Amino acid sequence: MANKRNLKSWKPGQSGNPGGRPKVAPEVREMAKQKSKEAFERICQIIADDDSRVALAACNVVLERAYGRPATERPTVSVDLPEIDNPESLMQAMSKILFAVGNGDIAPADAREVASLIETHRKIIETTELEQRVLALEEKAK
Repeated sequence: MANKRNLKSWKPGQSGNPGGRPKVAPEVREMAKQKSKEAFERICQIIADDDSRVALAACNVVLERAYGRPATERPTVSVDLPEIDNPESLMQAMSKILFAVGNGDIAPADAREVASLIETHRKIIETTELEQRVLALEEKAK
């Protein structure tokens, strides 16, 4: 379990790694580029290795460099949610998601994604309602 002293709550818009990824020294990058062809040729030789695990790893390196890593596909999740058009239905939807996670019907990561979609929907509803209120006040003020 994580030590609570090691957990920091970052403020919105603040990065936990403000310096970003460490920079590679230009001379090291250039040396690596100079060895790229040789490294690739060696990987291609390893593909013919007698140990199938070694050969497979080399094949994966070549394919990932050529086509990129394959996207991980997750199965689609299904949660029966109410139409969300007011605070009560929003609360019902979030409760159903929480219940589905507790039941083991969906993974927490999937629940976070669905909850994020619901939050976006809530913001759209809120913005629309605020716009209607502002328009009504402007009409009244005329």
